[in-house]
Amino acid sequence: MRFTAISEIAELSDGIVIEGLRGTVEKVAKRYTGTHDEYGPWSLQAIKLTDGAVSVNVNVAGKDDLNDLKGKFVCLLSGKDKKGKVSGLSAFDKEYQGKISRVVKTNGLMEITETIPAGQLQQPAPKEQPADQLAETAAQRLIRERKEAEATGKPLPTTTNHHHPTIALARLGQRAHLLFLCRKASFAVAVECHRLEPLNECVEASIHAMAVTLFISAEREGLDKDLSSNFLKPDAPAKPKPAAPPTPPPLPVEEDDDPPF
Repeated sequence: MRFTAISEIAELSDGIVIEGLRGTVEKVAKRYTGTHDEYGPWSLQAIKLTDGAVSVNVNVAGKDDLNDLKGKFVCLLSGKDKKGKVSGLSAFDKEYQGKISRVVKTNGLMEITETIPAGQLQQPAPKEQPADQLAETAAQRLIRERKEAEATGKPLPTTTNHHHPTIALARLGQRAHLLFLCRKASFAVAVECHRLEPLNECVEASIHAMAVTLFISAEREGLDKDLSSNFLKPDAPAKPKPAAPPTPPPLPVEEDDDPPF
């Protein structure tokens, strides 16, 4: 089982399944209950899970009251559904009052334990940050990170503020770069197939389908994070056209003083 770091949650795609999550329960919200006409009793309770540096809200469904877990280190574990697929925890973009925030939602297959599963390492202690970085505001941090990334040519560091335009443009550039490579690979496959089977012509729709399939698989593996974030560059300003040379004045016409014949 792979435990996803809390700091990685913001970078996951919406709906991605998480095998395991661990941290200290910092806050426990009010528990809501009710009865659905078709599915029966339900409950929902939010907790804030932290690793000491970063936190994330987890919407826990179908569990008893979790107030006793406040201040405790816990592990949230996904299970497997009837088809054998991992299910229980997933990243989710929650919209509230016009704002979108990244949370983790659960279903009935998720289990909570206060013990580390066999073979798993204890949660590492968060790294201490220099005092000057602790004092800077979020806006100052984004400006500093952007300047450092431009100076070194490295992609922007991960951040929980994944909706910030600068971060969004960097992630979009990485994914566009990945899509471009997938498209290029699909075209190469089509050319090779046509060489081996000249009568089997690969149409544009097939090339596009191959590119999309490759992109989805690679994006789930996180391969886009290793690509350059500078793939999308602003269009260079158009160079002004040189001014046309002035039209020379017409040459003077010499009049013939001789009378016509």
